[in-house]
Amino acid sequence: MNLGVIITLIASVYLAGLSVTVGLVTYPSFRFVEDENWLSFHRHHSSRITWAVGPAWLSQALGLGIWLFAGPQQTWIAWALTGASALLAVLLTVFGAVPIHQQLRGGFDQTLNQRLLTYHWLRTVAWFTCVGGTTWALAQIS
Repeated sequence: MNLGVIITLIASVYLAGLSVTVGLVTYPSFRFVEDENWLSFHRHHSSRITWAVGPAWLSQALGLGIWLFAGPQQTWIAWALTGASALLAVLLTVFGAVPIHQQLRGGFDQTLNQRLLTYHWLRTVAWFTCVGGTTWALAQIS
């Protein structure tokens, strides 16, 4: 087994699972937060989710780096698919979800929340594609 592929797989599975939870539970629940509690709730969510996502992103990047430089050559297409999907998830977050969260600091808005969910499900697809890419790589080297 290749350490880079394994690290990438673990991080990708974690991110995909977290993403499904956030998409099915967290974001849809935003609408139930009372207006007077929204600002503190959203501030709390935004600061805590960083701790849930950040280390996994770093682990995924580390795994992809190890895989790129020390991984089996027959998995380069799987690496490219996984790397592109991980980058897409980051870009969707930085240029999609984060700006919407910044707008939500002013108060809950159902239209913004729906846009957030759209970006979120696109990220979820990207993370599941990472899981598929790493699984494919493992099948190639097994």
